[in-house]
Amino acid sequence: MGLYSMSNVVWRIMKRFFFIPTLLPSLIALLLLTGCTEAEVTDGVDEVALAKTLVGENPQSVDDLTDLGFAYLTAGRIDEALVPLEKANALQPESAKANFELGLAYGALGRHKEKMEKYREVVRLQPDFAPAHFKLAQALAVDDYHQEAIQHYQKALTLSPGNAQSHYYLGMSFYLSKRHKEAVGAFENASQLAPENGKMWHGLALSYLEVGRYKDALEPFKKALALNPPARAHKPADAEPRKTPPAYEEKGQVARIP
Repeated sequence: MGLYSMSNVVWRIMKRFFFIPTLLPSLIALLLLTGCTEAEVTDGVDEVALAKTLVGENPQSVDDLTDLGFAYLTAGRIDEALVPLEKANALQPESAKANFELGLAYGALGRHKEKMEKYREVVRLQPDFAPAHFKLAQALAVDDYHQEAIQHYQKALTLSPGNAQSHYYLGMSFYLSKRHKEAVGAFENASQLAPENGKMWHGLALSYLEVGRYKDALEPFKKALALNPPARAHKPADAEPRKTPPAYEEKGQVARIP
């Protein structure tokens, strides 16, 4: 999936040309032709080249540097992403966007401590950004700090209550903390929001077993097995959070701070 939606491309062009009135009809027509304002750029676009077209070869502003860094991130060129992202962070240490995207880069490189520091900074700077609480919670869960992780999963869900992955990983932390009744509630929410995902049902079934609801566990087990082959099924207690794909990176675009 492309980094830039067509509306983003048009918006960047409009900003660079100071909203020249004569351009507006053509730009509006371009948006209409895309079908919607969130239509993705066609597959196969070189996202780094597109970013450089929009921000220039030598970007200097924090917004331009983070856009270029994020383009490198989505292209899988993580080492190259560090240069503009670290420069943006140095230019504006209080930028939530620069901190968050630098945290993504550190995470992709396995620099766990630095990643956690960046996510902590983001939740301080922009406490209403749900993905930062989610990312920080996952980082904490990796180190078995499940009680603090639970607080940030819950904050993420307060901000974005319909996120099935947040409910699932909250259930994981409850399960690993032996708070099984609370795990049941989290997995029930997750399975209702993402019924096509077998791991939601598996977590729910195992949590039912832990609280003695043996008959209730049968149907979720059947759904989990139907959706996931047995070889792929896993028990939450055996699945370290570090081995589970991050929710905001499993499919589609990684959430960004505007």
